[in-house]
Amino acid sequence: MDRKGLEMAVTTVIMIILSIVVLTILIIFVNSQTGFLSKWFKTQQGESNVDSVVSACNNLVATESVYSYCCEEKEIIFGG
Repeated sequence: MDRKGLEMAVTTVIMIILSIVVLTILIIFVNSQTGFLSKWFKTQQGESNVDSVVSACNNLVATESVYSYCCEEKEIIFGG
């Protein structure tokens, strides 16, 4: 019996599984650092951030943060 071919097939399968695991961990790490994918998924689901921006502006007014309220740009996301 020639076991060389069987060993190579098992090694290849193990390497493919390990590669998929490493790639998944890398994607999760990059997404947690940048938030790019989570923003994309939220816009695809039709969510918006209008309520949170309004709440943040109200908090800035209450704390009298003039610079933050007047000069910082806010990003509004309208869903669907």
